[in-house]
Amino acid sequence: MDELERAEKTLIILEKSHEALDTIDKILLSYRSKLFDVKAQLSKTEMSKVSKRDLKRLEKLIDTLKSSQQKFVGKDTASDKKVFIG
Repeated sequence: MDELERAEKTLIILEKSHEALDTIDKILLSYRSKLFDVKAQLSKTEMSKVSKRDLKRLEKLIDTLKSSQQKFVGKDTASDKKVFIG
């Protein structure tokens, strides 16, 4: 019975992971689509200027997104460990 319970818990973890990855995939596809839209809009303009300030803001935003993703992955991993051990 112990092996069966572990297999069931592993299956639950895999199902949750699949759901999370599917959601992330949908978000990334939407983001990609929006980037293509922006690229198309920018190509219509004569010349776009990007300042160092704009680049710094973008860099800060990317760092924030990375941090949020790491926290999300950490929480997901912690909850998986609780399910698997508990």
